[in-house]
Amino acid sequence: MTKHTIRKISAILCGVLLCAGTAQAGIYMRQKDLVAEQKKQMTCREEDYRVSLGNNGTEKEICRAPINDATKVAVVFQGTGGPEKVKIRIYQSGEQSDEIVKVETLPLGDAAAVSIDRDAFDEFYITAEVTEGMGGNATFRVSWT
Repeated sequence: MTKHTIRKISAILCGVLLCAGTAQAGIYMRQKDLVAEQKKQMTCREEDYRVSLGNNGTEKEICRAPINDATKVAVVFQGTGGPEKVKIRIYQSGEQSDEIVKVETLPLGDAAAVSIDRDAFDEFYITAEVTEGMGGNATFRVSWT
């Protein structure tokens, strides 16, 4: 083998190793991104709830979920087939008692958010009642982190 041939083989092997290293780094970064996304999904939940609300003054539960590691709950009054404004109540619930942590009247498109106590309570739930407009279907987006 001549020096020229050895240099060509060395350059080819170096290129192959460099490509393999880059590919491995790319796989590692994709796995790292996937793990980060899974952690985010486990700690941040977001769901839409469509409920039928009665006439003024009738409180109806929108959703109920375990608190787990959540520290904040938010609800957005998104869509409607009747009510123009709704009164939202966010409760935290434990073995001994339920506690209202937020009461707010929301017009369409508005949101309410509150911090919750994950140490003293097991779950949270949200209720709504029509305060303005007719009863009917309403859509709420609830998220907790």
